[in-house]
Amino acid sequence: MYRNASYTSKFRLPIANAVDLFAETNIDGALIEGASLDATEFTAIYTAAHRAVQKAIAAST
Repeated sequence: MYRNASYTSKFRLPIANAVDLFAETNIDGALIEGASLDATEFTAIYTAAHRAVQKAIAAST
């Protein structure tokens, strides 16, 4: 087990919050942990990040 596992388990971000996370201006990434092993969860995170990037690009033009 990881040395800091208890710490990280307290601060895991639900995948449902990925859209809000990536909408923040000073956040440019996320630690996805176990979601990388689940195609559905990984796709949801990727989609949220992609939409946030598209929105940021549209806002800057």
